[in-house]
Amino acid sequence: MNNPLESNTGMYSPSPDPEFTERQFFKAVFSISFGIWRATDSFKVDDGNGMRKVLTELVHKDREKRDKAWNLILDATHSDRTAESYAEEFVSHFTPDENTALCNDLFELLARMMTFTSGESGRKFEHLQSIARILRISPAEIKRIGIVYFQQKGDNFAMLGCQSGDAPGEIKKNYRNLAKEYHPDAARARGVPEVFIEQFSERFRKLHEAYSA
Repeated sequence: MNNPLESNTGMYSPSPDPEFTERQFFKAVFSISFGIWRATDSFKVDDGNGMRKVLTELVHKDREKRDKAWNLILDATHSDRTAESYAEEFVSHFTPDENTALCNDLFELLARMMTFTSGESGRKFEHLQSIARILRISPAEIKRIGIVYFQQKGDNFAMLGCQSGDAPGEIKKNYRNLAKEYHPDAARARGVPEVFIEQFSERFRKLHEAYSA
């Protein structure tokens, strides 16, 4: 697997040490997730299958990376630190203002991980919003994540980053810009790591559905 923070276009801002950046990214993913699950009492024994699915997706068949990631998972399960403290640690290494795309990808991956566990989705989304503030995720992106992953109320305009009163030309412009950004082929061409392509494909599909409606 490629370094999840690496891009040929500068979309991400990796540390000079690839192993350090990869470890920090995975540590944030697993530790923040477990922090939210602990706070909402939503991680059960049977949810381990979902965790294994996430782990396999992230590190594919690379046994060494899988073992390292599993150690991070074990560290997270035995820690009593809050999700917010891990998020603060992450942004101390990767400033949100300089790593907007990276923080957005981390935020969506965290949202996806929340879907693998039981528990009331509204509580998990409430805690995830506190992470969003630390990562400086935009209100429009938070709203979209809530609609897509947590059954929050919304409409097709929110999916497109628009309001119902916006001019048709503005709505079309927003759709085209978002579709260009999230088309999986365009993402690959920009050097987005394969681990994120499924997310981009899902975003693209939902954008198309929202605009078509």
